[in-house]
Amino acid sequence: MLSNIIAFYLYKNNYIKEDEIKIYRYGFAILLNSLNQIIVLIIFGFIFEQLLETVVFLFVFIITRRYVGGYHASKKITCIALDIILLKHITTIQVIICGIECDQELMMMRLLMWQPYLELD
Repeated sequence: MLSNIIAFYLYKNNYIKEDEIKIYRYGFAILLNSLNQIIVLIIFGFIFEQLLETVVFLFVFIITRRYVGGYHASKKITCIALDIILLKHITTIQVIICGIECDQELMMMRLLMWQPYLELD
């Protein structure tokens, strides 16, 4: 696994201590998994010919997810599949609401306005 290689490299080159290897390995595994999901969703956005909508979706989804939580799938493949389904539905709804000839800035504003209001303490 790539996270093991990175963590061991950091340890071998004295960037981290031996007792920190597991922590860094876990952190890199989470980071790489997240990057993998983002890349897959961007590829599908390109395939669906909705790249801008996909980028807007990811931006809003990542920020919102941090504060409101959500469903956690038990397997990575299930998580990616659910993300792709959600992406396709959300981007399709954007196009329906805005129309085919929608101004891109207007579509982004509408999407951002629909996000739930978050009170941050």
